[in-house]
Formats: sequence, C-alpha cells, structure tokens
Amino acid sequence: MAPRRTGQRSHHGRPAETLRDRRGPSGGSRPLSQKRPNPDHRRGSKRAPAPRRRVYSRDLHPLRPHFTHLSALAAITLLGALLRLWNLDIAQYRGDDVTVSGLALDIVRSGAFPTGVLSSVGIANGPTVPFVLAPPTLISSNHEWLSICVAILNIAMIPATYALARDLFGQRVALLAALLTAVNPWLVIYGRRLWLNAFIGPAAILFLWAFALACRSGRARWWALTGLAVSASSQIHLSCIPNLVAFASVLTFHRAFSLRKIAIGLACAAFLLIPWVVLSLLPDLSQFDWKSTRTIVPELTLGSLERATIVVTGVAYQSIAGQAGQMLDSTAAPFSIIDGVARVAAVAGWLFLGYVAWRDRRTAPARAAVALAMVITVATPTLLLLRPVQAGQLPYLYPYYFINLIPPLLIGIAAVSEPLARLVARSLPAAVSERSSHLVTHSGTALLAIIAGAQLLLAVPFFLTNDEFWPLGGYGVPWTYTDDLVRVASATARSSDSAILIGGDEDDSEQASVTARLLKRDFDLVRLFDSRDGIIFRDDDRPLVEVTTNEEHPQTQLLRHDFAARQIYEQVLPGAGWTRRVFEIMPGDFQRWASEHLSQATDRSVGGGIVYERLGVLPTGQPFASPHLGILWRLDSDPAEPFLTDIVWLDGDRVVTTDRHVAYPAAWWQRGDWSQTRMLNVFPVPAEVQLTERTAVEFTSRGVISGKLVGTAARIQLTAPAGGS
Repeated sequence: MAPRRTGQRSHHGRPAETLRDRRGPSGGSRPLSQKRPNPDHRRGSKRAPAPRRRVYSRDLHPLRPHFTHLSALAAITLLGALLRLWNLDIAQYRGDDVTVSGLALDIVRSGAFPTGVLSSVGIANGPTVPFVLAPPTLISSNHEWLSICVAILNIAMIPATYALARDLFGQRVALLAALLTAVNPWLVIYGRRLWLNAFIGPAAILFLWAFALACRSGRARWWALTGLAVSASSQIHLSCIPNLVAFASVLTFHRAFSLRKIAIGLACAAFLLIPWVVLSLLPDLSQFDWKSTRTIVPELTLGSLERATIVVTGVAYQSIAGQAGQMLDSTAAPFSIIDGVARVAAVAGWLFLGYVAWRDRRTAPARAAVALAMVITVATPTLLLLRPVQAGQLPYLYPYYFINLIPPLLIGIAAVSEPLARLVARSLPAAVSERSSHLVTHSGTALLAIIAGAQLLLAVPFFLTNDEFWPLGGYGVPWTYTDDLVRVASATARSSDSAILIGGDEDDSEQASVTARLLKRDFDLVRLFDSRDGIIFRDDDRPLVEVTTNEEHPQTQLLRHDFAARQIYEQVLPGAGWTRRVFEIMPGDFQRWASEHLSQATDRSVGGGIVYERLGVLPTGQPFASPHLGILWRLDSDPAEPFLTDIVWLDGDRVVTTDRHVAYPAAWWQRGDWSQTRMLNVFPVPAEVQLTERTAVEFTSRGVISGKLVGTAARIQLTAPAGGS
C-alpha cells in the first residue's frame, strides 16, 4: 500500500502522513514541521533520500482498541487469574523452590550477589530470578506472599501477549492469543511456583514486546530496554539462550533500522550478561564433561514431533497429577483429537510466522523482524526436543524446560487460524452462498475456542482432586503442609534451644531435604540423615527435635513405639496417607534405651575413629515385625569421607549373607559434629540367617569416594538381649 499524501484524511479524522514524515529519518518521533536532512545521505548528493519503509498498516491495526475488545481482554485476564490464584497454597514446593527463594533471601539478608542457580545439567542457570524475587522478599519472605507475586507476574503475561499480537496481526488474533495463554495448562501449573520455569513465559513476552516496540518506534530507549530484557530472559534458564540469537537476527534488517541504536541494545544486553558469563558460565563449561552427553533418541520419529509440540496440548495436568485422569482423561477422545489439532496448528503457526517474516521483509520490516525472532525462538530448542540429549544428572529434557516456546507458538496458532480458514473458504464451490463462506472464514476462531475450552475443562479435575495424590509422583508436597511442619519444628526448637535432626530419604518427594533446608534458614544446628538404617542423635545436654518423613523407616517405627510420649506433632497428608511426625527427645533418652535393649557392651575400637559401644538383636514384636540388629556406635574423630558399611552374617566361620547399609549418613554433617554424636543403627536380620549361638557379624566399612577400608574389619559374636522390646 502506497503511503498517503500529506493532507489526505485518514480514517482517524486526522491528516495522514507518510512514514518518513511520521518517524523522521533516524527512526524517532518528531514534529512534521521539523525538517532535518537525512544524516545517512551523502553530503552534496542531489538524489533525494529514499522514504523509510512502512512498519505496520494502520488499516489492519487501529491504535486504540474498541471498548468491546478491552472488555473481552479483561474477562480473559480474569479467567487466567482465577486459574493461577486458585488454591495457591497447594502449589508445588520442592527443592527448586527452596533454592530460588533462598537465594533471594540471601540477597536481602546479607547482600549476597549470586552469579547463577544450580541446574541438573551441570551448567548453572543465570541469576535473574533471585534478583527479581528480592524486592518482594524485602517486604516479606512469606511463601504465600511470594507465590502471589509470581502468579501476578504470570497473569500480567496475558494482556502483554494481547498487546504484542495486536500490533502484529490485529485485534481478533490478539484476543485469541490471550485466551490460549490464559488457559494453557503448562503456563498455569508452572506459573504458580517459586522456581525458574515460572519466570520463563513472562520474560519471553517482555523481550518480544520490547523488541516489537523498538522496531516500530526506532527510539534508542526501546532498543536499550530490548537489550536488557533479552539479557535478563536468557539468564533465567538455559533454554532461554535462543532469545539472544533471536535478538541478533535483527541485524538481517540493518537497512530498515538504525545500526547505532541496535548497537545500544546489544551493548545493554552484554552489560548484564558479562557477570554471569565470566563468573559462572565459562567456568562451568570448562569443567563440563562433554563425553557424558549422549543422544537418547537415535533418529527423528513421530514421537519426536509429539515432544516438540506437547507444550500446546492439555496433558500437563494429568502428567504431574495422574488422579486427574479419573474424571477426564486427557489422553482419550475427544481431548486426544483436540490435542492433535493443536499440534498441527502449532506447526502451521510456526511456518506462518516464517512466511510473514519473508513476505513483509520489505513492506513491513518491523513486523518481519519480530516474526523472524519468534521463529528462531521456537526453532533452536525444538531441535533439542527432536533429538533429546542426556547431560549431567538430567536424564531427559522434560517439556517444562521449554516454556520459552509457548508464547510464540500460541501467537502463531492464533495468527494462522484466519488465513487457513480463508483458504478453505476460497476452495468452496461457487454455489456456496456468501453467508456460508463467511461462516467458514470464521471457523478458525471457533476451532481455537474449542482448543481453549478443552484445556479449561481439563483444569477442573486437577483442582477438584487435590486431596488424592499428595505427595505422589513428581508433584511433591504442597507448601501448606510443609509450612505447618516447619512452623511446629521451629517453634519447638526455639523454645528449648534444641538441635533439629531430620530423617528421610531423597526419593520420598524431597520431603526431608526441603524441610531441612527451610529450617536451616533460621537455625544453625539442623542436620539431615538417611533414616532407612536407624537414628542419629546428639549426646550433649541439648534437647533434640527429631522429624520423621517416612513411616516405613526404622527411625519412625522405633520412635512411634518406644518414644510415643515424646511425639508433639503428627501430620497425615491427604489421599496418600503419608505421615510426618515431630518428636521432642530429652537428653539421655536414647542412651537409656540402648542400655536397656542392647545389653551386650562391646566398646570396641576398630580404627578410623569407629567405636562400637553396644550391639544386640531386637526380637520379633513391637515395633518390628521381624528380628532386627541394633548397633550403637560413635566416631572419635572426623572421618575423611562418608563410608558404607558391609555387614557379613556368619554361622561360625561360614558366610551366610552380606548386607550393605548407609551406616554413616553424612548429609549436612560438619566437622566437629561427630564428637557429640551417636549412631543407633537398626538393620533387619536377613531371612536366610538363623539366629543361634554360633551367629556372628563382621563389619567392614569403605569410603564412598576412595573405596579404601576405614579402620579394620570387626567381628562380634551375638548374644540374646537382656530385655525384650
């Protein structure tokens, strides 16, 4: 479309102007009466400067949205807010949440300057999120308050998506993109947590919106904002690094935009990137074992394409909370069919964005530049999803690591719906009436409404069945339960100046480690141990707060039976029946129990600081349904490394069987702790062992790291305990 002549009336009732008059030769805004020569035009040349290229068509994209559009946007935003704020206290809370919120708390309390956030890959993510969480943490470190702030940030993503899509493709596409963003299950679930992934979507939209504004206005301040936004987004998660490539792609449009102002944006991006790159990224890359990285899927398959487009489907709720499928199975018809349509639309939308980037490269370079940036944003991580790799401790590249793809894909889906519908309408026979053709043209909107409706419907069982899965699967234990447990343990320890010892297993949804890390924020003497093989306790004059997280572990069974009077708190998690308890143990309680039940005193030193004090067999009965071996021992000096203990069961000189146990659980133990610590191991007697007068046990301990023998092997003859349990 040729630019209007100056003085011609536009549909806004104002004299229209050419893009050159409106933007000025440098790309910035200036009054029409202000005449300045084109600085890019050679001095003395008689050829008039070429007019700047057109950015957006005003006929397609009115500057002011209609009241109806704003009302629809408000309703869509309210819907998205309801999904993200509903029952926020049952949102996931795992190790990642503790890490991120803990770093923000360190910034506020001690002025720490984190250079990265640990990742499973072995290469640290950037430090953007802790710094973003620091201001609200300054007001309060309460998890509920911080979760609301994160949810609001994700809610703001909805109107931001609308604004970006409106500038690119118009009002209808903008409303559809906002609707898809509001109900997308992946954005809903992972936008309710204090982890890195909750910030990926909002940061992606901020970058694309600032980039579009910079391309449209050409002003230096918007290019600077774009540089800061892309740098911050790329330092949220490693999967956001393609945003840097997307921003750099604007250089392909160097004739349409001022290189000097683009350089300002690149400089701002580099300014924020340098600390992370120099202090964290480069050191991690230098130490990374590239040989450990391998491709999981050897060739491209249909399953690979499914992984690449799963972030636009409705399976997210059921993927982390399987009970949701009891009411509505997202893997069955009609949802599986709708998801298939969404996947096809995602691919078509991505191709359409590429087409727009090519089609408008001369007539509307700003729109073309933004479309190309979105294409690149999707393309790079998609290649990783097509060929997943295994690196470090990360066994698989899970879909939620690629939330950065969702905003461009949803905008692409909304944008391609109308062209596809028009294409179908044009292929109709001539006999079809104009009314029918009009209905077909709007069928794309109806199709996207069906996709959004299905994803909204799948949210219902997820929120209604939240008492049926805690803490099963990968969801973990919701914050509200962990908060109650931490408050009780904290109040008890504070009132009696107690040490806090937490038993558990890392496989139990990180219950023990998350609880310990939260308590560690306010108490120095918090220790974590593996309670599968018994109890660790201190023998000084301080009371103990013992926290249990697994009812099957010997620690819990022993405390429940012989120390029931010391229990001060019991928490039964809904649905799963998982129980966590808090006991307040007085000084000397465990030693008295050992002297009563483990009558055979050995007090035998075997070297390496290991001293076995008491040993005996706990007969069948309460608390154990089978015979168990009880061992009370200590370390007279700090061990060089953690070690595992092999227990060899002997019948005379004949070896019956050998068990390996974590007799020395070293998590969080510090040097000097062992001088006031005792280990009370309780091991089940193997079924093949027949307890007789000839039964003996031999203990052999070896270092976990070096494999070297710790001390010497200790052989002890067993006798019956003096008292029953």
